[in-house]
Amino acid sequence: MTHRILLLSTLLLLVGCRAMPSVEEPAAAPERPLGTDIGYQAPDWELPLLQGEGTLSLSAQRGKVVLVSFWASWCGPCRLEVPALESAWKQYVDKDALFVGVSLDDTREQAEGFLRQNPVSYAAALDIGGRAVGNPWGAMSIPMTVLIDKQGVVRQKHIGYTPSALKNLLVQVDELMKE
Repeated sequence: MTHRILLLSTLLLLVGCRAMPSVEEPAAAPERPLGTDIGYQAPDWELPLLQGEGTLSLSAQRGKVVLVSFWASWCGPCRLEVPALESAWKQYVDKDALFVGVSLDDTREQAEGFLRQNPVSYAAALDIGGRAVGNPWGAMSIPMTVLIDKQGVVRQKHIGYTPSALKNLLVQVDELMKE
C-alpha cells in the first residue's frame, strides 16, 4: 500500500510539473574560438598608451566598434593613413566606436616623434617591435587595419591604405554600430 501511495504521489508530482508553464532561460551565445582571423573572438591585449600615462585593453572596449590601425614611423603609407584616420575619427568621437593606432616602432621615441608630426586625438598605443600584438595579429605589412565588432569579434582586416579603402572601412564601422 505504501508503495502505491509513493508511486501515485510521484506520478502526480510529475504531471503537475508538466502542467506548470516553464520559463526557459535564453540560450547563451555560442562560444567563438579565440583568434585574429575574421569571425574569431579577438584575443585580449593591453598596451601602454603613447598619449600620457596608462594602458589600453582591448577587452575593456566591449560594447564599442573598434578600428585598430597598425602603423610605424618608417612606413610611407602610414604617413597618409594616420592623418586620414584622424579626420574620420572626428565623426565618431561621441559614438559607440573607438579608433586605436598601434605603433610597431622599435622605440617609444620613434613613435612619439611620428605623433608630433602627425598628431591624433584617438587612442595611440605602443607595441615595441610588434612583439606583443602586431606579430600575433599578422601585421607584417602595414598599415593594417582591423575592425572588431561590439562583441569583440574580428569582422574585417585590410592591409594598405587608399582613400577608397578607408571609406569602405568607415561604411562597415557605421553598419557594425547599428548591430
